[in-house]
Amino acid sequence: MDDQTKLVGIYGMGGVGKTTLMMEISKKLKETMPFNKAVFATVSQNPDLRGIQTQIAESLGLKIEEQSIPARATKLLARLKQEKSILLMLDDLWMRLELSGRFPRAISTGS
Repeated sequence: MDDQTKLVGIYGMGGVGKTTLMMEISKKLKETMPFNKAVFATVSQNPDLRGIQTQIAESLGLKIEEQSIPARATKLLARLKQEKSILLMLDDLWMRLELSGRFPRAISTGS
């Protein structure tokens, strides 16, 4: 991560309200607009990188037709770089997910 990348983790047992908290934070941040875009994606216990990329792309109004994960990542990265600041929230993480090279900034993660 670089000096401009911030990472916040919300951890806890299932059912304690982590996702609800993330959605409320997203709602408040959209009201105050400190980020150009707020993107939410669900990772799940068995991460599907193509599916995660699709969720993020759709949130940005981007259609990705490429099939390979690296080609999709390149297109997604180019789109993300068009934004000044992005809040990326990843929900339902069960393990560390390596995003370097796939997304420029992971801002907030939820478990």
